[in-house]
Amino acid sequence: MKINSKHLEKVTVNIDNGPVRVTDVLYTGPVKNSNENDWLNSDIENIFADTNIEISENHLIRFKNDNECECLFYEGHNLDIYEFPLKNIYVENGDVAFVFFNISSSKDQKAVIYLGGFCRNKLWVNNTLISNRILLEADFYYNIVNLKEGDNIVIAECGCIPGLNGICNLTVLVNSVDDEFAGREGEIIKGYIYGRYRNSINRVSVIQENWDYSNKSSYEFSILPIDFSIACNETDIQISIKDYYGRCIDKFHARFNQRLSVDLTELREKYPESVSLTFCIEYETIEGERVETENSIIINDIHKIVDNIVIKYKQIKNTCRISEEDTVNIEERIKELTGIVDTYGFSTYFEPNGNTQIRNARVDIINNIPQIFIRESKVLTALLEQVQKGFHYKDLL
Repeated sequence: MKINSKHLEKVTVNIDNGPVRVTDVLYTGPVKNSNENDWLNSDIENIFADTNIEISENHLIRFKNDNECECLFYEGHNLDIYEFPLKNIYVENGDVAFVFFNISSSKDQKAVIYLGGFCRNKLWVNNTLISNRILLEADFYYNIVNLKEGDNIVIAECGCIPGLNGICNLTVLVNSVDDEFAGREGEIIKGYIYGRYRNSINRVSVIQENWDYSNKSSYEFSILPIDFSIACNETDIQISIKDYYGRCIDKFHARFNQRLSVDLTELREKYPESVSLTFCIEYETIEGERVETENSIIINDIHKIVDNIVIKYKQIKNTCRISEEDTVNIEERIKELTGIVDTYGFSTYFEPNGNTQIRNARVDIINNIPQIFIRESKVLTALLEQVQKGFHYKDLL
């Protein structure tokens, strides 16, 4: 897609001028989202009826579902370094709005794009999806991308955060990588960015509905690199699936921005004792660096693990002599484990009298909670086994 030459200059930021915040844009919406443009869609052809059009002010844009909406020019005011909304739009569930602007570059170079605001956001640069996430803060979410010499058209999709109707806003700050990483301050930023996601879950962005798939028949997801300057849609990704006990049960290859699906019903039948799956994601960057990261989901009733730990603890308490100090420490550890469940998707309480109460209060599990729960449950199980053998809790830490 292109922006009409009459309006291009008004919505262009020049990355050669140092860090610059996007304030003047063309926008359209909100409109009813097309069925093809679900949360895994990365193709703008599933959004717009014609992707060869020139975006221009006061013209109608037609969407894949035949809805039409006028495109308007928005000029930003009252710049706030912490959070400046390009546009406040009341968006209901199922509606989306789109923002269009241009990044001008005097040469082919790498750029850092910081995103902020409050919305469900996708961001395309030169028709390639580089970001797909929920924005909750200002200038917190970064992406590194290759810009070509000349114009680089950016399309930003804004929708309401799932389950919430209300105001959506977006803030965008762009800078060249060379300028961003220059000097002592740049080295700090560089260390923060690369240190933050090197060989961790933040090295890639796994696009999925939530973390709890215990009631789902399939797991649909896609993968995006945080640094698109050292990867591309053609990069080969190797994915290994491990069960709760760390056994590799399947392997396959994938690409960035590819819609992927795993049959959970079949895996539950083969591995009924596994409450989780861990996806080990590996790829080689353009620079030859090997990246390894993991992402976990819950596929069965997570209470089984909690119940087994509580039962094992009761058995040990009834058959072995446990010091008062160990009793306090172990029960506190169990409370912490069930607290993870309670806070991020499942309500389970361990009480000193030995009763386990469970209620189904499901909410989306966020961040890397499955990894935390899996790790903590395995550590606690191993600790109980050692306590059963006569070791003291404090000596095992």
